[in-house]
Amino acid sequence: MTNFMACDAGNGYGRNEGRSHVSEKGNGLYEGSGKLESGGTWQMTITATKGGQVIASKRFSMNATEGCNH
Repeated sequence: MTNFMACDAGNGYGRNEGRSHVSEKGNGLYEGSGKLESGGTWQMTITATKGGQVIASKRFSMNATEGCNH
């Protein structure tokens, strides 16, 4: 799973991005965790691979309500 936030160019923080690993929990469920560096709207992408090949990808937005940690 990857996450990305294009920060306000005037805030001096540039862009934030990260990557998290998820683990299979069984019955088609997966679990993972990661740390978002600030509050705001993040673009998240979940990509599933099998045998080194991408078999599915889903992109969505997520709003983190905590304040900026900078």
